[in-house]
Amino acid sequence: MASMIALLIGIYQLLFGIFRMGFVSVYMSEQLISSFITASSFYVLTSQIGYMSGLHLHSHSGPLSLFHTYKEFFGSISMANTISLLVSLICIAILLLFKLYLNDKLKQWTKLNIPFPIELVLVVGSTVMTSFFKPDIETVGAIATGLPSPISPEWSLLPKLWLRCIPLAIVAYAITYSTGKTFATKHNYEINSNQELLAIGTTNIFSSFFSCLPTAASLSRSAVQEAVGGRTQMASIVNSAGILFVLLFFGQYLENLPNCVLAAIICVALKTLFAQIFDVYRYCRVNKLDGSIWIVTFLAVIILNVDIGLYVGLAYSLITLIYKSQRPKTYLLGSIDKSDVYVPLKKYASAHEVNAIKIYQFCGPLHFANCVLAAIICVALKTLFAQIFDVYRYCRVNKLDGSIWIVTFLAVIILNVDIGLYVGLAYSLITLIYKSQRPKTYLLGSIDKSDVYVPLKKYASAHEVNAIKIYQFCGPLHFANVEYFKK
Repeated sequence: MASMIALLIGIYQLLFGIFRMGFVSVYMSEQLISSFITASSFYVLTSQIGYMSGLHLHSHSGPLSLFHTYKEFFGSISMANTISLLVSLICIAILLLFKLYLNDKLKQWTKLNIPFPIELVLVVGSTVMTSFFKPDIETVGAIATGLPSPISPEWSLLPKLWLRCIPLAIVAYAITYSTGKTFATKHNYEINSNQELLAIGTTNIFSSFFSCLPTAASLSRSAVQEAVGGRTQMASIVNSAGILFVLLFFGQYLENLPNCVLAAIICVALKTLFAQIFDVYRYCRVNKLDGSIWIVTFLAVIILNVDIGLYVGLAYSLITLIYKSQRPKTYLLGSIDKSDVYVPLKKYASAHEVNAIKIYQFCGPLHFANCVLAAIICVALKTLFAQIFDVYRYCRVNKLDGSIWIVTFLAVIILNVDIGLYVGLAYSLITLIYKSQRPKTYLLGSIDKSDVYVPLKKYASAHEVNAIKIYQFCGPLHFANVEYFKK
């Protein structure tokens, strides 16, 4: 079954990548990714407490699974293996000492910009000590040597699994992208969402013929690799070569490696991810609505589990995006020295309101969600059947708004009133999200070398400032259009 699930997930992810559906990652805001990864770190930490304490805890899933695990852990803490706990605490103390203090000192003394491989020293040292002293702690145990032979998945399971694997493919990609984005932001490089889909999809399809489990980014292993200095794809090549060497030749020598030592290494590597919990203060200071995305996603993942929490975070992010597009900034404009240059009155003391005229600036794309009152008034002035001619007016003003009328009209006529309404609402939201990603932009220039800046293509009297580009982005800047803004 695992092989068929891996194959189906790989096919879906490969198709998503071919059809360039990685664009949906733009709606995974920085706040959502930071919160999701931080909350997921608690699940990784929780998965290691059984190894560090020597307890055999049950695997819990679904809502409140994290709380059920800790309830079981504290209920059976009296049966914990004292040696495992002691070894884990010693390893954690040694790792933190090197990470927080000694690594910097060693770099200064040796003039080498690489961290001391304390993790490797602990793995080798604990394996040797366990081999000689035989303490009462759990070890890795027997490691199968050699590579598996290729085998075809069970095709009879296809009818039962093809639909259930779609959300699994989405969640696996979301975890992979979120993990990659976290380290890309930290180390200042970019990742291509469509390329990630193609890579992970191809990997799952290939590995499904070797009895492998479905593949996704591992938060714990990524954290360990980053902690020991891995920065490029060369680190993955070295890792793969090391795993191959262990499978073929060296597996028997790691059978006495204590599980608690590995768990301690993983827990300490997560410290940079746990530190992201303080990001919520920064997001709230910049924008309380963006900060609420972090809080809602974090609580949803902790309480409801990783997959459901991700869906809740994505849904809440889209709700905040729609809300922001309904409430853009607005200004009352005035003229500069009775010219044809109009600027916000509350920003420029030299601007004066034009007599008997109100000039109003709406800083955002005008669409159905923020002009509903005007739409209601217009509809109230017409008979119901006469509104069919509105489609020409809507198309002349904006073809995308006109398409909302046409799609909704046809959906209601063909699919019935209720389904047609749902189709129209869904299409309206899609156009709204698309518009919020592509607001108008202008290059600004100065009027007579003053501090008044207006669009160059609108005002012939405006001139570009030497060696400076002043750029106007006519819409709220948020996670969904930040990449467009950068370009």
